[in-house]
This record gives sequence, structure tokens and C-alpha cells, in this order.
Amino acid sequence: MLSANILELRPKSTLPPPLRAFILEDMPARVESFRRVFREAGVEVCWAANVEAAKRLWEPPYKVALLDHDLEDAHYNYYTMAVDDVGTGYDFVKWLGGRDAGNEQRPLMIIHSYNLDGARRMVNGLREGGFQAVQWPFANDLLEFLKIVVEK
Repeated sequence: MLSANILELRPKSTLPPPLRAFILEDMPARVESFRRVFREAGVEVCWAANVEAAKRLWEPPYKVALLDHDLEDAHYNYYTMAVDDVGTGYDFVKWLGGRDAGNEQRPLMIIHSYNLDGARRMVNGLREGGFQAVQWPFANDLLEFLKIVVEK
């Protein structure tokens, strides 16, 4: 009986929950580059290759979220400059902004798309929704920056 009381008196773990990152990206090589950085830092990764999967998998808290704009197919008609947002990163941003996030902790949102117009629209939409968002096209310097972000 004494040992049972001792076990009851032990404090519960005070370790913080593991850091998590969210990735919305359809190019496997980019995903693997991000995963390598996060794996080295012990960060759990949640990855979605399209908007529908991202909506299903989005379960904060995340330390950082990396979002691409152009997913799967091209969403711009370069001859007419018509924009089709369905299935793009911007579509996901609109969904995030339309949710009741309550007191949900908001991650740093990094838009890593080379599509500068689409990325700019995503950053503006996220900022309007109360997120801290930056535009940083995918490159080695972004990977180096992520190492710093997950160390803090």
C-alpha cells in the first residue's frame, strides 16, 4: 500500500509538448528538405499535399506553418491572367480565416511559393486574419532560417 501512495505523489510530467510544424506542399523534394530540418530539431511534422487534406489535418498548435500557393495544377491562365483560387494555398488561407479559432495559438506562417502574386495575396489574407505571416520563396536560406525558428 505504501508504494501505491508514493506513486500517487509523483508529479505528472512537466515536459512541454513536442514542437510541431505544418506543411502544405505538393513537391516531394521540398517536403523532404523541410522534414530533414525538422527531424534534426526533433519537430513533429504534419504534411498535406493539397487543400482538402490540409483542412482535414489542421490541428494546432504548430510552431510554424509552411504554405505553398500553386498546388498540383497551375491555377493561373497566363494568357488571360485569370485567377482560379480553388485548390491553391490561398484557398486554404481563406478557409483558415473563416474558422472560429477561439484562443488557438497561431503559428508563424511562411509562404514559400515562387508565385509572388499568389504569395502576396496569401500573406495579406493571413495578416488580416490575425496571423503573423511572411513571404519567403523556397531556397537554402529559408531552410537555415527554419533551424533558428525551431530552436527558439
